[in-house]
This record gives sequence, C-alpha cells and structure tokens, in this order.
Amino acid sequence: VLVVGGGSAGHAAANALEGALLAFDAGHDPRQCIELAANQGVNAPSVVPIVGQLAGAHYGASALSGEWLNGLARRAEIEAMADALYDKARA
Repeated sequence: VLVVGGGSAGHAAANALEGALLAFDAGHDPRQCIELAANQGVNAPSVVPIVGQLAGAHYGASALSGEWLNGLARRAEIEAMADALYDKARA
C-alpha cells in the first residue's frame, strides 16, 4: 500500500497527483498501477482516474485486458475521440 501525506483540502489536487505518480512509478502495467492507486484509501477516488490516464497514455489500449475494454462505458465514443486526437497530433 502506498501512503501519501495528508494536508488541507487546498492540497487535495497535489496529493492526488503525487499518489498517482507513485502508483504509476511502482506499477508495471495498467492493471497494477490502478490497483496500487485504488489501495490508497480516502485518496483513491481522486488518484485512480489520474493514474488510469497516465497508464493508458504510457502503455496504450493494447495493454488493457479485453474484459476491461468490453466493460468500458461509451467505449466507441472514447475510441473515436482518441483516434481523432491521434490524427490531429500527426497532422
């Protein structure tokens, strides 16, 4: 379990980012990164989405299990937006 220091509500975003970076650094694939983030207790609801974005950008969709992709809400819309963003970046 990774532990991130406390702080006031004003530091919540910094704490969430710190927790996400720690989980991302310690993980070796998207699932492990997300599991480490999810085990951060009260910070987990903020940390998991951040580490999910980092891991997704780093490892790519091909590193996600079919089970996770098939359970993704609005998958087609998300994939279309990702493809459009990729195309714009290459233009």
